[in-house]
Amino acid sequence: MNLQKALNRTVYASLFVQIVIGILDIYVFTLPVVAELSVLKKLLGIEIFVQIIEGSFYTWFATNIHSIKNVTPNRYFDWAITTPTMLYTLCVYLDFINTKSNVKHKKDDETDEETDIEKHIISDHESTKQYTLIDSFKTNAIYLIPIFLLNWAMLLFGYLGEIHVIPTTLAVPLGFIPFLAYFIIIYQQYAKYTQIGQLIFWAFSGIWFFYGIAAMMSYYWKNILYNVLDLFAKNFFGLFLAHVVYEQYKISI
Repeated sequence: MNLQKALNRTVYASLFVQIVIGILDIYVFTLPVVAELSVLKKLLGIEIFVQIIEGSFYTWFATNIHSIKNVTPNRYFDWAITTPTMLYTLCVYLDFINTKSNVKHKKDDETDEETDIEKHIISDHESTKQYTLIDSFKTNAIYLIPIFLLNWAMLLFGYLGEIHVIPTTLAVPLGFIPFLAYFIIIYQQYAKYTQIGQLIFWAFSGIWFFYGIAAMMSYYWKNILYNVLDLFAKNFFGLFLAHVVYEQYKISI
């Protein structure tokens, strides 16, 4: 198997899929929703920003693919921007559905969980009428800031491994420490209160976990897997938000 060709194909395929999903997300972003749910459109807009950063990186990668000797360290400049942004949208969305469902800080065994996504969003609008991104950040800064710092620490260990300041066999285990720490915070503070929150959490953290596995592989296999993982990690949540916004648009017309 020619790994260089396989890497090239995954780069081009990834870029193509990103463009298609980006167009879909932008289309949904233009649709009107009720004022109480405008925060969802704002989160979708943030996810579109992530896709633009990702698309810019892959455009650069695709146009310079034959001259780049080692692309892996460059990925960390992309990730330093996109990963905390994605963690922010994840936490805010989970906080939004918790606020909507009025379940945060209730014991799990006292709550009859709602499983239908649309029911999470459309019922009891009054509880989320004043929900804004700014207010959400102020309220959740005590958790968001440590999450961001731990995420950057994880990336720093990975980057130091890629530029051979420390061995990969040390960098990856060190990186998993802050990785586990900030996902524990996310689960305890945001995800555990609803079934949909738990589903999103495990999908999100599961995909991100495989980046650490890929980091221990050889250059070509690592970057082939990174290309595939980026497709899911940086597009699935934006696509999910687009679905939620579109369903609300259909209800309102």
